[in-house]
Amino acid sequence: MKKIAWFTGLATTLIPFAAMAQDYTTEETVSPADAAAATAAATGILGIGAVMLIIWCIVGLAVFIFWIWTLIDCIRRQFTNPSDKTLWIVLIIILGVLGSILYLIIGRGKGTIPGTSAPVQK
Repeated sequence: MKKIAWFTGLATTLIPFAAMAQDYTTEETVSPADAAAATAAATGILGIGAVMLIIWCIVGLAVFIFWIWTLIDCIRRQFTNPSDKTLWIVLIIILGVLGSILYLIIGRGKGTIPGTSAPVQK
């Protein structure tokens, strides 16, 4: 009985591999015009993808530069309350671009760069 179980287990393991070993080739021919059209379509799709990749890289680099610029600007400024500076630095780092935008809208006017005029009160 053990020999039958062993043989059944071996057969059920090997049968899928035997099915995969079959030859599924077909005798289709593709005309040169169809091949050229397929190549042009694939090249167009890949070309659009490459252009989008370049655009997203440029946008990402611009956003990163903007984020670094606001972080440096916040670090250089002196605020009347030192905890404001710490809060803005933490917000810019944690919130990223949103923190940078909030800093430019809300926090930048509250600080001054040493050696320049007093902050503008709104």
